[in-house]
Amino acid sequence: METLRSLFGAGHFEALGESLRDQASQLLGAEGPQRRGRVSGEYKFQFSLHFEPRSEHGGLCQTGVLVASARDAEGRPLPLTCRWRRRIGSHTVEIPGITSSMYHASADDVGMQIICLAEPEGHRQLGVAQAVIGPFELDPITRMSLENIVSSGASRFPVRHFRDQNDPHPRDLQIHVTQDDRTTRGDCTEGP
Repeated sequence: METLRSLFGAGHFEALGESLRDQASQLLGAEGPQRRGRVSGEYKFQFSLHFEPRSEHGGLCQTGVLVASARDAEGRPLPLTCRWRRRIGSHTVEIPGITSSMYHASADDVGMQIICLAEPEGHRQLGVAQAVIGPFELDPITRMSLENIVSSGASRFPVRHFRDQNDPHPRDLQIHVTQDDRTTRGDCTEGP
């Protein structure tokens, strides 16, 4: 009995696997330059940042992990201490409490770019690398669910507005999202 591999050749299956990965990445909004971070900075080591899609409960990938990795001049892995930030436009905010080389993307990251500042542990003389990845988009299933909620007209979201990251008096607001045949509109009011 012949196997599919012997009928089509091993290269065919590798190409098919790559094509499926590419299609999944496109569905997740993680295609092209979004899958790998753009690296810059003053550093003397090999550095990369990439996005790894993750599946939740066996379904279509709806989340993922950003992985920062580094190697020395001989190709040996270097442990990293990382600082993570979110950026939208020119506004950047520190993501507190995460110093590992992995960052689990969340709903807070939708529409944002993520910045990783990486420094090899115990080797300050090697400098700091910076990588930027994103902006992140909603996956198609979540986007469709949200569109259905918004179109029902019963969408109210509590929001806390900070003027800046050190604002001692944030305002509690509520956004009411409505949709007619052509537009989606959000009205913001004070209080819950």
